[in-house]
Amino acid sequence: LHSCPDGSYAVKNVCYSCSKSSGGGGKGCNQCIDGSVKILESRGEYIAGQCVQGNCPEYYYFDAQTSGCQLCYGECVECTGNQGSDCQNCADGKYLVVDEYGENKQGDCENPCPDHYYKESTTCKVCDQSCQQC
Repeated sequence: LHSCPDGSYAVKNVCYSCSKSSGGGGKGCNQCIDGSVKILESRGEYIAGQCVQGNCPEYYYFDAQTSGCQLCYGECVECTGNQGSDCQNCADGKYLVVDEYGENKQGDCENPCPDHYYKESTTCKVCDQSCQQC
């Protein structure tokens, strides 16, 4: 077993600081230092147990109950929770599908927009019911 100093943890015999946003993995940190938040689920370059400076990165939201960064739903890059309806912005090249009132109900991020929807800015909006095609 590789031993690391306090405030860091080992992954494949390399020590990573609990306060840095690059690298990391394994069990990670039990607690982050001030000004950092803990990643609770792995995605891309971020590993569960890793601490990142400042706010949660894209695809994550801060969960007050767990005091850490949880994954957003699906392809959401900005959200307020892990439900589809919490999605606020989709990944580049994807459009948030909204209902006839402009509200997000499902959290679907698509490209192209589904049948009976049209693209407007960063969303897919539902066509008027009287339209055969829009």
